[in-house]
Amino acid sequence: MDSHESPSLRPYRPEDLAAVLEVFYRAVHELCRGEYTATQRAAWAPAAPDQVRWASSLGGHRAIVAERDGKTAGFSDWYAQDGVGQLDRLYVHPAHIRRGVASALLGEMERQAAAADLKRLEVAVSLTARPFFLRRGYVPVREQTVVRQGVELRHTVMEKWVEPHSR
Repeated sequence: MDSHESPSLRPYRPEDLAAVLEVFYRAVHELCRGEYTATQRAAWAPAAPDQVRWASSLGGHRAIVAERDGKTAGFSDWYAQDGVGQLDRLYVHPAHIRRGVASALLGEMERQAAAADLKRLEVAVSLTARPFFLRRGYVPVREQTVVRQGVELRHTVMEKWVEPHSR
């Protein structure tokens, strides 16, 4: 597949869990080194994640898998809460960064949210992902600190008003 060709996107399936967890682990541990310490990355993406919790979360959200060359290149998920689209996760495997995977996933989540007549999207992004979301029109709302396994992680809550869905 050409590096400039869009990845194929499809709904998440339960059999994708292992590949999704691998993408998550590798993205956090390899791509977030500059902004987060090894201790922070280990708390955020432990080597042995709670697979039951992950399966439940992904199964309860609108989750999307991006594939390139038959491999899972990334994934994302979102849900609606109080009329606002909550973008929960968007992760890309390090081998596929800067190849349009994150843009394709985010674009699809935005299209789905607009089709669901949501007016606004909200996402809590890592320091690593903040520049990407800024480029895509998201505006910082507030800085927050979350605690994972007793370790503090800084992130930014961002939002974007979505275009109405054309019928």
